Amino acid sequence: NASPEPVSNVALSLFEDFSVAALVTLALTYPVITIIVVAILVVAATALTIWLWRVVRRVYGRVKARFPGIEF
Repeated sequence: NASPEPVSNVALSLFEDFSVAALVTLALTYPVITIIVVAILVVAATALTIWLWRVVRRVYGRVKARFPGIEF
């Protein structure tokens, strides 16, 4: 990884590895709970994506209103 700040990059990578291992272990021991956890994660990711899209559109509108002569 060529991150300019490698500590957070390594920490995030380790967190992702741990999350995958935990989810696989949960899937093997409690498949029904795993389905519920995955469904919650999908809903949360969808909600976050919608919220971020709205923020980007709002910021884009403000930038476009501030600089009316520039085409984006």
